[in-house]
Amino acid sequence: MTGKSVFAFFVLFLCFAINSMAQDMKYATIKNFIPPSPDVAAFAKYGDIPVSYSTGIPDISIPLYEIKSRKLSLPLTISYHASGFKPDEIPSIVGLGWVLNSGGMISRTVVGRPDELPGGYPDTTANAYRTRSSLQYATYSTSDDNFYYLNKWSNTGNLDTQADLYNFNLPSVAGQFMYDTKGKIHYTPTDRKLKIKKIDLNTFTVTDDNGTIYTFNETETTRTADQAGLEPITCWYLTKMVTYDHTDSIVFHYRNAVEQHDIACSYTFNIHVDPPLEGPPSITPSVRQSIVDMYFKRKLLDSIIFSGGSIGLEYLNDRQDLGHERISSLKIYNANGILRTVSFNQSYFPGPDKRLRLDGLSFKDATLNTVNTYALAYDNTFDLPRYTQQSGPFTGFKTACTDYWGYYNGNASTTTLPLDYNDAINTFIINMNGSSLSYITNYYQNYAGNRSVNPSLSQVGILKKITYPTGGFTEFSYTNNCVNYTGNDKDLLGGLRIFAILNSDPVTGKSKIKTYTYDSGIAMARVVPDNFYYRQPTLKRIQLSPVLNYDFFRSDFNVVCSPVSSFGYYNGSTALYNKVTEYEGFPGSNKGKTEYVYDYAPDSLYGSDMSKNWNLSSDRSWMRGQLLSKKVYRNDSTQYTLLHQTSNTYGNFGLESFAIGVISEPMLTTFGSNITLEAYLQQLVIYGASLPLLSYFDYQDLRMTIGTKALLKTEETEYSNGTQVTTKTFTYGGNNHLYPTILTTSGSKPNEVITEIRKYPLDKNLIGGLSASASAGIDGLTALNVVAAPLEIETKLNNNTIQINRTDYQSFGAPEKVFPALISQRNGNNPLEPRVQFDSYDNVGNATTLRYVNGGAVSYIWNYDKKEVAANVKNAADNEIAFTSFETTDGGGWQYSAAAVNGGFAGLKSYNLSQGNIVRNVLNTSRNYVVSYWSKNGSANVNGSPGISKNTSNGWTRYEHIISTPASITVSGNVLIDELRLYPVDAQMTTFTHIPLVGITATSAPNNTYSFFEYDAFGRLSVVRDLDKNILKQYDYSYQDGNAISKKGTWQLSQYTQGNGLKQGEYLDTDPSSPTYNSKAWMTIGLLTNYTPPISTWIPTGQKTCELVPVTGNTGYTLVEMIDKGIYSSNYGKKTWIKGPYDATTCPPPCNQEGQKLVNGICQTGTKIFTNYRQYIMNGQTYCEATYHYNFTDGTRSIDYFVTTTGECPSDS
Repeated sequence: MTGKSVFAFFVLFLCFAINSMAQDMKYATIKNFIPPSPDVAAFAKYGDIPVSYSTGIPDISIPLYEIKSRKLSLPLTISYHASGFKPDEIPSIVGLGWVLNSGGMISRTVVGRPDELPGGYPDTTANAYRTRSSLQYATYSTSDDNFYYLNKWSNTGNLDTQADLYNFNLPSVAGQFMYDTKGKIHYTPTDRKLKIKKIDLNTFTVTDDNGTIYTFNETETTRTADQAGLEPITCWYLTKMVTYDHTDSIVFHYRNAVEQHDIACSYTFNIHVDPPLEGPPSITPSVRQSIVDMYFKRKLLDSIIFSGGSIGLEYLNDRQDLGHERISSLKIYNANGILRTVSFNQSYFPGPDKRLRLDGLSFKDATLNTVNTYALAYDNTFDLPRYTQQSGPFTGFKTACTDYWGYYNGNASTTTLPLDYNDAINTFIINMNGSSLSYITNYYQNYAGNRSVNPSLSQVGILKKITYPTGGFTEFSYTNNCVNYTGNDKDLLGGLRIFAILNSDPVTGKSKIKTYTYDSGIAMARVVPDNFYYRQPTLKRIQLSPVLNYDFFRSDFNVVCSPVSSFGYYNGSTALYNKVTEYEGFPGSNKGKTEYVYDYAPDSLYGSDMSKNWNLSSDRSWMRGQLLSKKVYRNDSTQYTLLHQTSNTYGNFGLESFAIGVISEPMLTTFGSNITLEAYLQQLVIYGASLPLLSYFDYQDLRMTIGTKALLKTEETEYSNGTQVTTKTFTYGGNNHLYPTILTTSGSKPNEVITEIRKYPLDKNLIGGLSASASAGIDGLTALNVVAAPLEIETKLNNNTIQINRTDYQSFGAPEKVFPALISQRNGNNPLEPRVQFDSYDNVGNATTLRYVNGGAVSYIWNYDKKEVAANVKNAADNEIAFTSFETTDGGGWQYSAAAVNGGFAGLKSYNLSQGNIVRNVLNTSRNYVVSYWSKNGSANVNGSPGISKNTSNGWTRYEHIISTPASITVSGNVLIDELRLYPVDAQMTTFTHIPLVGITATSAPNNTYSFFEYDAFGRLSVVRDLDKNILKQYDYSYQDGNAISKKGTWQLSQYTQGNGLKQGEYLDTDPSSPTYNSKAWMTIGLLTNYTPPISTWIPTGQKTCELVPVTGNTGYTLVEMIDKGIYSSNYGKKTWIKGPYDATTCPPPCNQEGQKLVNGICQTGTKIFTNYRQYIMNGQTYCEATYHYNFTDGTRSIDYFVTTTGECPSDS
């Protein structure tokens, strides 16, 4: 590989601490298959935006819809990443900063060549990868292949030395995986039992530990202009979710999008030094631009199909920015048509170049009337900049107005090369030339720019406010990421962190404020100056004669725009904050506070010498970010009182270390066609000067270590009523899994220790008393990867067993049809006894008959694509019942061939018997049965006999037949019937009629009392009626408004006020016809910090010190310590040092600068005297080298100094 190669290796493994209660199951009860009666649609809870405390990034999302299929569910949301604005970011289909969350994907970062291409990773041939230790003492020799092994990885990319990195995101888990050098997949989080398989080039499957199978086979590719013919897959989209029993699925369909083009630009400042045979060296500066044209063949989600409904996404291809499509609406359908629509209201951010902006959302009902709206507001203090440069040598390429991390800072330079590297440049030039060359540094300064954070521009375009359908709102205030690394200076980092969140409630008229301070932290992406330059030695040969060569080394110096060792990030943030404090109010005025402390572990570095050809870090993000402690305080005006404390202890589990490739880079490159590294090494062997090969190659065998940091102990200490400590411990004792096996709780009650022992399918050998079918059932679960839920939980009190709950599974037909067969329970020392037995399931895995011990059988009829319960019957088996309301073609146990007709008693459909008989075959002939139905015009015949009229309602009559011990039932006649029921005479049937994805429309109790439910066009319950359709309840949906200004009237803002950190407005009703005419009302407008700069009040603490600089010491100036006492300031209580007055007596500066000397105790600057000039020409440029010294008043002189300038020397020299 030629030149400088920078390898960035970041494995941002997402590891989750185990939630101790996530896998709990209730063993004494079973799932309630009976749907609850319809409730009034609960209003969404708005506000209360959660914050990721360790990063300071708020979790901002808006729910769109939740898919609820037969067994699977999937929330659809949009989310916003509030880290700041990056000028090169092309807005998504939703808008700048927003993303649509609608399924899952596997994305790939290609490292080197795509793994699947010829020469790709891994090379599975024998001895393909060697360890560094095996090469430690190897020297060049033609008799072994060590040189050729090292050199083959150092070529121009025909071989792939490292694994590609894959990120996966599922509804149930997210993580990463990669291949080791043997081709085995390793993934995180390691505490989850996942199965990841590559089926073919276009298809991956991931099976989670609940057995759900995720298939990814819709691909997106990326090609670059410099890799002709290569178009690697960089993303696999989720196309199907399937339950482990293959009885439910959610299917995703995609459409092709317009190919997206983007350009990646980087810049390198190079100083080329070429020493000739004699005379001064040739030193040439240049700035090189590296451009990568990227073309993305994208996919857009088109529709989602699930049991009972579908979702369609609509797009418009009318973007006025660099994007192409934008999502315009999302529509939800059931079998009857459209249910609701979510419309995306979009425009563009102001500025010379447009960027798509999401202004809000409109939720519309089936008739397209708007029901709910969200409004979004962004910072508009400054316009957003252009995408590209408009002038200079790099016109048309991406703007350079960014800080080190890519966030906007307004810098006007032509490249992203950083300023303040003159010292490093001069040091290199002096080493090469003997003196500095100002034209070199001037050349660099012409291209370099300020890459520092600009706080005044950091919040350009950031989301500031969400207004909810209620009229309430949430407002955000941000500050820059900042970490205090020195006693005097704070390091600003790229991106933002949250300072304040205001939630305003229009109902109560009250506001709730939370603010955040960050006491300490770690810069995950810290700027290290020597991380932006490096030297590159090069061997050059000059052939002096046919038999005489002159070999010499030259050295180039490079400054780069991106760090040699790439920046790290933690969950999207440039910083991880160890300690964060959340205030109920402002830092200086609040009701209380909560302190959070988080764990941190640095990445392990392979090397830190920036002169090397690579610098590599092995990611250990799984070891950081865990909550160590949480303390809750009450503010008692004069002090904080600790109320509650949580302390957590963790341990490392599931550690895996594996080889992931090698890096081999020549430390010495060659220049010209007449010299190669091998030829040079051969010559050294001839002259006996050969060194170990690793003196000429930067070589590293790469390994990755992954694992899980799992919770071991939690201590909860309550101080409000004395001191009470509750301790919970977690043990992970599984031989081949990391699910918690023992949980203990102590301290909640005196002298009580509660222990919970959990056994999972992978612990089969620990579960005693298994029947053959139950043992086979566990084997079936394990084969299907249904391993996360415990099968048996034993609860002990002070080491005495008080209860055991267990669920046995068995196969019901096909191998994947493994379902619960028996729920058993043991109390105290009694034997394990059966509680619930499952007799049968339908073809989609719904229980159809189960039996309670001493409670008889309960059976279920499923309808509406087997998603909803149509009937439940007590004291009957599934082969003894039938029910249909004719709403679907599923007869619910009845068989008939004709279609239903419109107009029904309980639903939308009924059945005309003149079109054909209805039959129920294969009944239990030892029982008597009831057949009942509602008829429009007389009784039907059941097995040839008419029924008995029971009651009439709204033109329909209910008939009932008692049939003794029939083998089958036939319903015939010429009448219109609905709600056809069959059950044993001593059973009790309850029935339900549904509108899929909306709700229950009718219920009938065993005593045949009916309730009817009606819904508005948005699917919300509006009317409840009795059997005779009398209205029992009626609902009108409107948000209660406790604030007068949104009621009738014309309200105008009359004045502002500022108090308690808020900006408030007084409004006056100016409408003479309004009942509130001439009245006034106050409303919170927003956070004061969003309208005026944060009010900081810095006062001296009384502490002083001297200003110091490296090497030389005192500058003569003092430093004064200040503390911020502004109670609404984000810096409240923080201290800093500012530059004070010059005081040479208190802080005497050294007298060691050029031309300085202590004369009679006084620092004197001498008189500058030039003594010699030398003029020469190099590369067509004239230079003048001058020699000078300083004379002092005591008769002495300084040493000689040298300076080189461009142009001719003075004529009198």
